[in-house]
Amino acid sequence: MLQKHQRRLVVSIDEVRARNAKLAEGLLQHPFDFAQAFDRALHEIIGTLPNTTPKQTSDDTMYYCAFSGSFGQYACNPRTLSSAHLNRMVSLEGIVNRCSLVRPKVVKSVHYNEKKKIFHFREYKDQTMTSTGASTSSVYPQEDDEGNPLVTEYGYCTYRDHQTISIQEMPERAPAGQLPRGVDVILDD
Repeated sequence: MLQKHQRRLVVSIDEVRARNAKLAEGLLQHPFDFAQAFDRALHEIIGTLPNTTPKQTSDDTMYYCAFSGSFGQYACNPRTLSSAHLNRMVSLEGIVNRCSLVRPKVVKSVHYNEKKKIFHFREYKDQTMTSTGASTSSVYPQEDDEGNPLVTEYGYCTYRDHQTISIQEMPERAPAGQLPRGVDVILDD
């Protein structure tokens, strides 16, 4: 993975299930908690590997575990996707028929206070980053608590790739006489 300059490791959920069934079920039932633990563990493991660069082991570099294999009742298509799948990890099968451009999304902004000669940091979360859907304000701070102006340091800010795709049910799997259904999916990083 590191030799190919990738930041995503594909983990077989079947292998996880064979070693620890509760962990595999936790991944499917509570993906925000369990997947983040996998991501942190992957980052820690990369930190212990020899011949890694400081950029690869820095806290700003994110690594992710992707999951493949048998999802059982959590395998669906745009027609069978329902509210029962909310906050669950699902495997969605279909055809991508529309993609937006990849745009940067700010994750952490850095602001400099010229009067006090200090930096201010602010982290941002939208509804796709938490299981509760709680998001932070997306307004950039213009001044600190005392009214001193802040200058945004764009070079020090952290951004994430952001894209929206539309996945359509495969036409050959749609019921006879019905149009294929579709669903929009938000992709981060």
